[in-house]
Amino acid sequence: MFLGASLNCNRPGPACNDPRLIAGDESVVYFHGKSKEHFSLVSDPDLQINARFTGHRPAGRSRDFTWVQALGFLFNSQKFSLEATKVATWDDSIDHLTFSFDGQDLIIPKEILSTW
Repeated sequence: MFLGASLNCNRPGPACNDPRLIAGDESVVYFHGKSKEHFSLVSDPDLQINARFTGHRPAGRSRDFTWVQALGFLFNSQKFSLEATKVATWDDSIDHLTFSFDGQDLIIPKEILSTW
């Protein structure tokens, strides 16, 4: 949760919009993915980072409007994933996230104004 801050999509680090990743050297990589598909963002012998995209195709558009719905990390033989959960109505004051480590759900207590 961002306490009193907002996400700056123009600085190094975030994945924003359709989505774009800004590297530490400020180079920008754009991904025009397809909804409900998986993509490899980083592939190295000891590290793999994958993203699952979600989105929709607006009327009259030739491609999907997408965003990252989940990230999966494989480091050696350890696996970590985080994903935005689907909700009927989005509430910015709640972190709609689930986490897992090596296939086991990680339970993060849901408390008002909790930080972690």
